[in-house]
Amino acid sequence: MDKSRKLIYVDWTIRFISVIIIFIGIYWLWAWLNGAAVQNLSYGTESGRIIMKTNMSLAILLIGVILLLTGSPLKTKMLIIISGILAAFVFAIGFLTLIEHILNLDVGIDQVLASEPSGAKGTLSPNRIGLPGSLNLTILGAGFLFLIGGKRKAATIMGLAVFIINLIPASGYLLNIGLFYSNPRITAIAWPAVLALMLSGLGLIFVKPGKDLKDLITKDNPGDILIRRILPPIFLIPLLTGFIIIHGEKLVYYDHTTSTGIQVVLLVVLFTLMAFRIRKTVNRINASRKYSEKSLRESEKKYRLIFETANEGIWITDTNRKTILINHRMSEMLGYHVGEILGKTGSEFLFSDQEENLKETFELLKSGINISREFKLKRKDGTILWVISNASPVFDENGQHVKTVSMLTDI
Repeated sequence: MDKSRKLIYVDWTIRFISVIIIFIGIYWLWAWLNGAAVQNLSYGTESGRIIMKTNMSLAILLIGVILLLTGSPLKTKMLIIISGILAAFVFAIGFLTLIEHILNLDVGIDQVLASEPSGAKGTLSPNRIGLPGSLNLTILGAGFLFLIGGKRKAATIMGLAVFIINLIPASGYLLNIGLFYSNPRITAIAWPAVLALMLSGLGLIFVKPGKDLKDLITKDNPGDILIRRILPPIFLIPLLTGFIIIHGEKLVYYDHTTSTGIQVVLLVVLFTLMAFRIRKTVNRINASRKYSEKSLRESEKKYRLIFETANEGIWITDTNRKTILINHRMSEMLGYHVGEILGKTGSEFLFSDQEENLKETFELLKSGINISREFKLKRKDGTILWVISNASPVFDENGQHVKTVSMLTDI
């Protein structure tokens, strides 16, 4: 798959994630506004379940919209302003709720949209977002503000922080570890919120990725390929083994020692399979590298032969106009040995009245224009060499001029 197609898939994945996040926010906001969110839940008892709060539902809806707008190919000033306002609102919800937890006070934002009875499971104050949720919203709001402001690296770090923070309650729900998601003072958070926040963190990381992330997604460098192969198993293997062990204990009723043994066997098997996958990937990379090196050597040999046997002089200079390569035909035309020309500028082989012509030509080349001009060069014996120079600029992947290749014909 080519690089551009991979990035297109990433863009569409971000849009799909945005829609999921928006749906979660709308569903729970609707559930609160029509009373369905609290209906049939057991308040004041442990039989109830932790539900997403009203402000969290609104914030998640806004995050989905922000993600959709920032990932859009349209970049109008109005969309940027709207995205910034929504991100600031998400930050405000998270930060004010965080202040409520830290200072143990009520700033009056919890029950503005809908009311919740006292005694909800995992909730210190009615309809108040838990500590993890408020921390996540603060980070996400700031992260999107950084993204909109062009601070791509800071936004990536904040998206990664949100994803990692939510691994704890996600693992708790998956492995049935209540302490990881239900402690009112530390970890309480609803599972739909965990899902939406993890997706939001991933969205913040990959929406309009910077150079490093683009390389990770698209490049075939050994490190990038290995990361793409290894990261999914690193996340999935521990979660899979934990899920099997914990839920297996309830289904089969084996003791803790047996479960530890099963876990060891599972980890050995899965990591062995992972090792063979890594081996296969490394071997493929190595084979591809050897083939590329062989092709490169053959190409270099072919072009070296063309370079040295060409009837025209070939003169290659760097961005400072210094000679970095020249063929024997060019050295013969000037009457110098190749070594006498390397490292020198073209100005040293021109008559003085040609210098302005050379400077003007070089400026045009740096702007990306191919140039064909006549020059009056000075041979080693002082005689005149009239040539037609057909020069082409060469640029690197960042669009920076790195060298100029000139074909010179003796006229």
